[in-house]
This record gives sequence, structure tokens and C-alpha cells, in this order.
Amino acid sequence: MSRPPGARLVLAAAVCLTVGGPVSAKDVPYLVGRVNDYASLLSPPDKDRIETKLRVFEEQTRAQVVVLTVDSLEGEALDAYSVRVAHTWKLGQKGTDNGVLFLVAKQDRQMRIEVGYGLEAKLTDAQSVRILDNLVRPRFRQGDFAGGVEAGIDAILGTVRGEDAIPTGPAPSSSGDVSQAGWGFKLAFFSIYALVIGVFSILALFSSGGMSWVLWLFLMPFHL
Repeated sequence: MSRPPGARLVLAAAVCLTVGGPVSAKDVPYLVGRVNDYASLLSPPDKDRIETKLRVFEEQTRAQVVVLTVDSLEGEALDAYSVRVAHTWKLGQKGTDNGVLFLVAKQDRQMRIEVGYGLEAKLTDAQSVRILDNLVRPRFRQGDFAGGVEAGIDAILGTVRGEDAIPTGPAPSSSGDVSQAGWGFKLAFFSIYALVIGVFSILALFSSGGMSWVLWLFLMPFHL
């Protein structure tokens, strides 16, 4: 795994699910490979599979993509830490700045894609945000951390290759939350409708004369 000096990475995308705390200096962990799972989000087979994808990608394109998961940022700002990690690890090829860091902080519920200058045209800020929002975060919400990391990696690699690897629609719902919320609203609305309109319908049914006609005329638009 090549790690020449001088690689410089800048901000590509950030998705922060919580507000960061006060700044502190968190240690940069040792670079053990293309997948550095210090938060233990991946099983050994998952890690080996993603590692292989990243190795093949680097051999084919010379671009370097590295995963880092940490349990906590320990109060340090996400953007500052990701830049410091990228500088310390010297990601990408010298003179091309073609490195990408995919960072996940589990306890802080934050994640970030840090992209080098040499890949900014291929992996833009907007694309990075869509990868995190549409592919990674929904799986994380389901507790599928390995699936989220791998989906994010697949989209990063595909996008850098020029493929249409990112969904254009809204992020998928997690465990049917959206549909369940929709049915809950409909049920509540129908219950209120049935209660209120039902009372007036009974009054109209048992009323006589002009009052009955007035009630039926009042209820007709609601029934329609």
C-alpha cells in the first residue's frame, strides 16, 4: 500500500448527526491497511471483502481509498480530525493528491468523506453528501454498519470510475419507518373523522324538519 509524503486532502463532505463538543486533540491511530476498523463495526469477512475491493481499485486506478472507524472523536471536531488523519497517513499518490478517507465515528454518530484535490472533479461535495445520506445513513439506522460502510465504499469507487453509482431519489426509509408513520397519520385522521362526522350523522338521522336538512347539507361535502 503506497503512502508517499506530501499528499494534501481538503473537505469534501460532512454529515453531522450531532453537534460536536469542545475541541481536543484525539490521537491518530496507526494505519494498518485500507480498512482500519477501530470501532469494530465489521466482521472479519466483511473487512477482508472491503479490503480486497479497495486493493483492486487502487491497482486499477492508482487512487487510494481508506476506511477509518473510531468509537468516538473524544470532543474533537469532525472536519479537523479527518484532515489531520489524512495528513498523518499521507493518503494518495505524490503529485496527484488522489486519496479519499471515509471516516465513521460511531458514538458521535458522525461520518465524513475527505477527498483529495486530484479527485474533487470526480467525487464532488454534493456526491459525497448523497452517498452518506442515501446509502450509508439508512443502513446505519437499521444497525447494519457493515452494509452501510460497504455501500458507501461501493458508491465512492463507482463514482470515481465515472459510473452512475448514487441513487438520485430520496434516501430509503429504515425498517419501514416512513410507511408506518404514514399509516399512523391516516389512522388517526380517520378516527377523528369518524368520531366527529359520526356524531353529526346520528343527529341528522334522528332530527326532524329543517334541522335534519341543515345537518345533511353540512355533512354532504365531508362525505364526498
